Parts: sequence; structure tokens; C-alpha cells
Amino acid sequence: LKFHSYGKDARMAMEEHLVEGANYCQNSEGRVGIHFTVSPEHADRFIDEINLIKDKYEKMFDVVYELTFSMQKSSTDTIAVDINNKPFRNADESIVFRPGGHGALIENLNDRE
Repeated sequence: LKFHSYGKDARMAMEEHLVEGANYCQNSEGRVGIHFTVSPEHADRFIDEINLIKDKYEKMFDVVYELTFSMQKSSTDTIAVDINNKPFRNADESIVFRPGGHGALIENLNDRE
């Protein structure tokens, strides 16, 4: 999904990470390390998409991205609730779980050490 508009252009959230990395996190050799944690069901498409667009930003900012990826763990999923704080349920009455928030990604970052 396009995330922010810039005149005639719009960027996806993943593109914003590339821009922010180039602006704030490049080392003295122009290398930018970014780690993405993605849900397993979207991983292939996400990685394919970011590999298609990263060259544009490498040229734009004169950097080299060093991208790494990990899969968000289902053990960090949380119960999905409605506006009344009641759990959403599947057709079989089982509770619906959704990926947890940003704090859930700490486990992935800890695994990188």
C-alpha cells in the first residue's frame, strides 16, 4: 500500500524505511543496514517487492542497502477484538489471532544477536 504522498509520487511504508535509513543510518562507507520482520504469509511478496525498488533509492541517496529479514513469530500473535473488546471468532468459533504490535518484534531482534 502507498503510505505517504509526495506531489505526483507516493511511497509504500517499506520505501519510507529505505529513505529514513539513508538519511539517518548510513555508515562512513555509505552502507545502510535495515532489518525487516515480516509475516510468513507475506514474506515472498515483500522481499520480491523491496528488491525491485531498492535500486532506485540506492541511486537516489548514493548508498548500498544491506537488508536482512526474519519472520514474525506466531507465538507473539494477540487476540483480535471488536469495538466492544470481545474476541473476534472464526466460523468454527475459534478465536482469531493477529500479529502483535511492534513490541512483539523484540524477540526477532534478540535472535539476531
